Amino acid sequence: MFFVRVQLLWYTIDVESEEIMARGRKGNKLENILDTTVINNSTGCWEWQGCKDRDGYGTMGYQNQTRLVHRLAYMLFYNTSEEDIKGKVVMHKCDNPSCINPEHIKLTTQRENIIDMHKKGRAADQTGEKNGNAKLTDYQVKKIREMYQLGISQEELSKIFNVSRRTIYNIRNGISWSHVSFE
Repeated sequence: MFFVRVQLLWYTIDVESEEIMARGRKGNKLENILDTTVINNSTGCWEWQGCKDRDGYGTMGYQNQTRLVHRLAYMLFYNTSEEDIKGKVVMHKCDNPSCINPEHIKLTTQRENIIDMHKKGRAADQTGEKNGNAKLTDYQVKKIREMYQLGISQEELSKIFNVSRRTIYNIRNGISWSHVSFE
């Protein structure tokens, strides 16, 4: 048996492993969040052990809907309502999607969350053909530039590659696909 005492700014939580297991779940109350949480001593994260979505964020039923656990934890620990956090993002400062440690989560805007993601180098590279909406490959872009240099018009190129003339213009002038070198 282990005993963990967590002192936070305005409250103290005492957690004993046997007590958590004995209590079980009673409905879908916010207080039951801690029943399915393990503290990672190396990171300080309180890691949700219940259901998770495909991105690793904890989920649980609350008020007859599936909710993200870190949002519910924020409401519990900071004594706020869903209305108070509506339109906001509960960001993980620790970058661990299953963490519900109140010292690791903060209420922020989507913009601030995206800025944080880019600063930490977690943003996916979606340039060129890595973008799911790309209609062309890097190879095709190089061919468009070569063919334009050989005198083939933008209109003809747009028909050959099944893209708009504006796309050909943007490729030709380095406005789009600028990561592909002009050889």
